[in-house]
Amino acid sequence: MNKTFILLILTTGICRSQVVSDDSLRSVISSRGEAEVLIARPGRTELDIISRHLSISSVREGSVYITLTPATVEWFLALAKPWKLIPPEDPKSLLMAGSVKDAMEWDAYPTYTQYDSIMRKLSADYPLLCRLDTIGTSIYGKQVLVLKISDNVADDEDEPEVFYSSTMHGDELAGFVLMLRLADHLLRNYSTDPRVKNLVDNLQIWINPLANPDGTYRTGNTISSPTRTNAEGYDLNRKFPDPMDPSIVPPKENVDMIAFMRKRRFVLSANFHSGFEVVNFPWDRWFSKYHADHDWFYGISRRYADTVHFFSGPSYLMEYDDGVVRGSEWYTIYGGRQDFITWELQGREVTIELDYVKQTPAAQLELLWQYNRQSFIGYLENALYGIHGRVLDDATSEPVPARIFIAGHDKDSSH
Repeated sequence: MNKTFILLILTTGICRSQVVSDDSLRSVISSRGEAEVLIARPGRTELDIISRHLSISSVREGSVYITLTPATVEWFLALAKPWKLIPPEDPKSLLMAGSVKDAMEWDAYPTYTQYDSIMRKLSADYPLLCRLDTIGTSIYGKQVLVLKISDNVADDEDEPEVFYSSTMHGDELAGFVLMLRLADHLLRNYSTDPRVKNLVDNLQIWINPLANPDGTYRTGNTISSPTRTNAEGYDLNRKFPDPMDPSIVPPKENVDMIAFMRKRRFVLSANFHSGFEVVNFPWDRWFSKYHADHDWFYGISRRYADTVHFFSGPSYLMEYDDGVVRGSEWYTIYGGRQDFITWELQGREVTIELDYVKQTPAAQLELLWQYNRQSFIGYLENALYGIHGRVLDDATSEPVPARIFIAGHDKDSSH
């Protein structure tokens, strides 16, 4: 049966609609690689089943927003639920910088070659504090770049390692520019800002501004029609190892990212998204199970949001509990990076949704920076607290692998 549904188009505040058939939806996905639809929010059990098969991008105001690809559209249509097709966001607001110098004003988006040049420039301009590395390459051969920032950057010092990563969904753009700007801010202010200096002197900070370059730039050099998924149509944030779904096969970008994270064993990390405004902490996959460090996770998320509120307008980052939510209370996902890091690697990661608009207009980037800058710094400072030390071999005094846990507290791989 070829059903027809409604396409919502929002133009200058006016809502218009037109008839869209199943075949038209298939055609949109075939030409663009993906499409976003919304359905009415079902009950939790049914939503969990949908989440296991489809890429949910957000749940808000009684609606579920779903990204469909050629591999998932038929499963979705078989649900026979009323749906609405969401048109792509207008790319006209994605002002592209004319040069590296212009891009480093942070009020325009860089081309891919400008992005590459900025990463290399930061490493070259601050060789004692910054080193450029490569996590891997994308399907189309673009490098997935990362900066290491530390006071003795050439050495693997006995310091906590922390990780910021953004835009694993290629159409969620704000964090991409904000992470580039944060790296520049740390390096530029190292000698003048005691708070920045304390971070750089006592941590090894890794920043990956763009985890999905194919989704953002496709096969080109500018941002014109970015997609949530990678070049093969996979949602990277549903393709990490998960004890609840052993069938997951990580795509290339995730294979490289997993190897990088297993090697570094970050004690604290965050990944940045858009499409909502909230700080999301584990677990994403278990609704009835709380992490052993639930109160701590809530506390660091609360401080991030509260600091943002001090610097932002009155309505920013206010979803759920004034900007904080346990992931599965929002909606469950499987194969997410946050739970992978926290479960398998015993790290501590949260997911920070920076903007309701996925493709943040370039003119709004400065506001988001002012709202979040102090929280970016404060979140990293969490890695300086707590018990620090090394476990040594009694005979050789060399460090040895060890598992440290608190009896009666640790559970579910929380050690």
